[in-house]
Amino acid sequence: MDIMFPPIIELPPSPGLPLGHLRPLGRQQRSSGQVRVNINETWNMKETQVFKKIVNYESLFHIWSKEDADLDESVLIRKRPMNGETKHEAMSLASFIEDYGSEEWLLDQVVPVKLLDNIKIPDAFKCLSGELLHISSSLTSGTTSDDIKISSFPTLQCVLQGRRDYIVLSKSQTIPTSPSSHPHNICGFDSVVNLNPDTVNVFDNPWVIPLVWHHAKLMAGDCILLPADTAAHTTSYGPKCETVTYSWHPSINCSNENDGDKTNKVSPLLCANSENQRLELCDKGSPEKWRALLKSLVSSSTGVLSKHCFAELFYDEVEGENMYELFETIPVTVDAISELSDTTLRKMIKSAYTKTLSHSHQHDEL
Repeated sequence: MDIMFPPIIELPPSPGLPLGHLRPLGRQQRSSGQVRVNINETWNMKETQVFKKIVNYESLFHIWSKEDADLDESVLIRKRPMNGETKHEAMSLASFIEDYGSEEWLLDQVVPVKLLDNIKIPDAFKCLSGELLHISSSLTSGTTSDDIKISSFPTLQCVLQGRRDYIVLSKSQTIPTSPSSHPHNICGFDSVVNLNPDTVNVFDNPWVIPLVWHHAKLMAGDCILLPADTAAHTTSYGPKCETVTYSWHPSINCSNENDGDKTNKVSPLLCANSENQRLELCDKGSPEKWRALLKSLVSSSTGVLSKHCFAELFYDEVEGENMYELFETIPVTVDAISELSDTTLRKMIKSAYTKTLSHSHQHDEL
C-alpha cells in the first residue's frame, strides 16, 4: 500500500489537453491541504476532522471468519463493472466472504440487527451511542473506488482494517448531483455527484478544473467526521479494507465532555431486514424509538415530514392509501412529534403493524 496520496499532478500527454483529463479524481487540481487531525478528541459536528487510532474493537470480518459464525445473513453487495452502471444485489454473507477477494465487489449496506452486537462506537463519540440513525458496513478487497457521495446526515467513518483515502470537496462549490440509487437511501436524503471518479472527462465536466478539495489518509483505527452535506470520494486499499459508518440526524447536538456514564454499545434506530434488505426500525415495539425515527425523517430543508418519506417506512405490499391514512394521524414537525404521548404512539404502532406486518405476526407482541 505504497501508493502516493495525494497524487502527483502529471502533465497531460498531448498539448492542449487539460490537466487530469481521463484520469482519476484528484489529478485535475492539487489538494488544498490535509484534513485537520484532531489531537484532543473534543470535536465539532460542523467541521471535517480526522481522529487517529480511536477504534480498538475487533473487526467484523474477523468475527465473521470464525468457525462458529452465523453466515446465513443476507447482505447487500455493490457491483460496478468497468464503464458499467453501479448495481446492488443481495447474497448470503457466506457467499460474499468466499468470493469477494477475486471479484470487484463491495459489501455496502446498513447493518442487520443480528450483527449489531459486534459493533461499538469509539469512546470519544459515546454521547451518540443512543442517537444513531443507522450504522453501515463496508468491506472490499484490493483497490476499490467508490462514488462521490453526499449525505444529508453527519457521519463518522472508521477504518477497522486496510487503508482508505479521502478526497473531501469544499462546500463552497456548485456540484451537479442526483439522488443515490442505493436501496438504503432513506427518503432520497443521500445523493451522488454526477461524475465518474475513475476517469474524469474534463471537457464534459469543466467544473472539476477549479475544484477545491482536501485530503485524508486513514489507516486501521482511524476515523473521519464528515458534517452533513459534505461530498467525499473514497478509494480503499489492501487485501481487506473494512469501514464502519455511523450516521445521525443534524439536529442531534452532543459532546464528549460529560459522557463518562455513557456506553459505547450502539442502539441505532434503523437496521436492514436480512430477508428483503428493506430498512426497518431495529426495536419495533418502542414508542421512544418511533418518536426518534419520525423526528429523524423530518427534512432539514422544509422542516416537515413528507408523505413520501413516511411511506418508505412500510412494506411494498401495503396499499398507498393505507399508509397515507396512517400518515394523517401523525404531526409532521419536530416539535409536534416530540409532544406525541407514548399512548398515541402505541396506537400508531399497532395500526402500522396491523397494516404492514400482518404476515410476520410481529404485531402480536405489542
